[in-house]
Amino acid sequence: MDAHTLVLLGVGIFVVWLIFKFIKALFRMALFVFVVILALWFYPPTRSWVKSKLGLSSSQAYTITSPNIIL
Repeated sequence: MDAHTLVLLGVGIFVVWLIFKFIKALFRMALFVFVVILALWFYPPTRSWVKSKLGLSSSQAYTITSPNIIL
């Protein structure tokens, strides 16, 4: 094998490694989002917690009808 072939082989292996790394990162992000959605679905935050985080007054808080997240 000459030098040109070795360089192409090295670049090809590096590109494949980068693609796998990117897919792994995407899978981890998707898994994290899925777990967060599941946690919020089964253990929704209480209305008072949502009200305090959003800074709503007591009259505005009743516009939030359900603490469940609707997807």
